[in-house]
Amino acid sequence: MNLQTPIESTQRSWRTAVVPRHLLIAMVTLAMTMGAVTDTFAQAYPARPITLVVPYPAAGSTNTVGRMVAAIMQTRLKQSVIVENRAGAGGYIGAEYVAKSTPDGYTLLLGAGPIMHTGLFTKGQAMVLSRDLAPIASVAQVPLMALAATSIPVKNVKDFVAFVKANPKRYNAGIVPNSTSYLDTITFMKLAGVDMVEIPHNSAADNITAMARGDVHLHVTAPISAKAMIDAGKIVPLAVGSKERFPLMPDVPTFKEAGYDMVSSAWYAVLGPLKLPADVVNRIQKEISEAMDSQESQDTLKKLFFAPFRATPAQIQVLINEEAKQYAAAAKAVGLEPQ
Repeated sequence: MNLQTPIESTQRSWRTAVVPRHLLIAMVTLAMTMGAVTDTFAQAYPARPITLVVPYPAAGSTNTVGRMVAAIMQTRLKQSVIVENRAGAGGYIGAEYVAKSTPDGYTLLLGAGPIMHTGLFTKGQAMVLSRDLAPIASVAQVPLMALAATSIPVKNVKDFVAFVKANPKRYNAGIVPNSTSYLDTITFMKLAGVDMVEIPHNSAADNITAMARGDVHLHVTAPISAKAMIDAGKIVPLAVGSKERFPLMPDVPTFKEAGYDMVSSAWYAVLGPLKLPADVVNRIQKEISEAMDSQESQDTLKKLFFAPFRATPAQIQVLINEEAKQYAAAAKAVGLEPQ
């Protein structure tokens, strides 16, 4: 007599049922595919929009470079890249925001060399930017340049130094207080042994305007700030701070060639918070570097009066460390204290 209940009979039939081979293969294949898809989604970068912080107002060369980099990243990473201007404190506010963000590659900084050293001028900063940001990808660079006004009879560095030495305290050096360009200006004056009156202005543009009037006779800044005046013959380029001659102004000697042991340039790079995953750093670095090598990017840099900048993250950090020592020594030499 069969004493099995209906439920027991049903359970037995499920246990002894044979799954057709083709269906079993299909089920296993589907499971493997879904697992692979799940892993891809879990590891994919970027999976959501990226924010690129530009630590200056929505104007000027840094903002222009930032938007160019954002466009490159958006095209090559196939993800939205939002440019966010967070200005203030010489770039520190935006840079600190990035340094404190989650290290996942979704909040990045378009940084310029001078931002790394704001702690020399402002005390109480929570972050040491030269130490608390991680370099990712190099973008562009431009040497700083010593410029002379045409209101004094000089054509080169030798003429300038001889003329100003013969007239101590009679001519003016335009400076932007609390900036690395100020330290560069003071460094050049000390190396050259010239004694000039320091005249502060709010920006390089203000100094250039004062030079055209004849009120300022020396200023150290990026060439783009004075290109129109140089082209018009109203300002004399004396020397550039790069290790080699600036390709866009090949007739201007370096400080080294002029006899002064001085190197100074402004560079641009993408940086992020510390402890970024290596695969994220490598992906961003690869895409930006390859894009910056294109003819289109080279043409854009030339229009902005910038030169290419190729360096690995480690090389960028070495440069930051060297500049930190250089500017700390310059600040100490002039007795500069953070305010």
